[in-house]
Amino acid sequence: MKKRMMAAFWGMAPAMLSLSAHAQEGGWNASLSGPSFQYKGILASSPGLLPPSGLGVTATQSVTIIYWRYQLKSPAPIDLAVKLCAINRCVNLDGASGQTYGLQGIPADSEFRMLFYVPGSGRMGTSVEVVSNEISVNYR
Repeated sequence: MKKRMMAAFWGMAPAMLSLSAHAQEGGWNASLSGPSFQYKGILASSPGLLPPSGLGVTATQSVTIIYWRYQLKSPAPIDLAVKLCAINRCVNLDGASGQTYGLQGIPADSEFRMLFYVPGSGRMGTSVEVVSNEISVNYR
């Protein structure tokens, strides 16, 4: 009987290991400054926000939720539009901080960028200077 139970356990072990590998959850953070721009009608991009190199985040892991925050040197223009983008998908950000499930399912090792835009044309009275772009990416 004991041998049968052990055989059954070891027979299930690969399946249990496979489930635990899929259930691995983690997270990474990135923060960079920039961009700065002084003209309306220009799409300004932050530098790429990537997972730290030693963390071992892979393309087989997928995003569950992303928290974001950006800070400007001076008050935002009333019509400032900001998006958080990966290579093939963007989500509109509805404020200087928050969370989104809109990028759920994309590879956790993706590069992300914040895109800033003020509609119109011509020079703005005060330039937009992004002091920091921060994201926290949760994945499984």
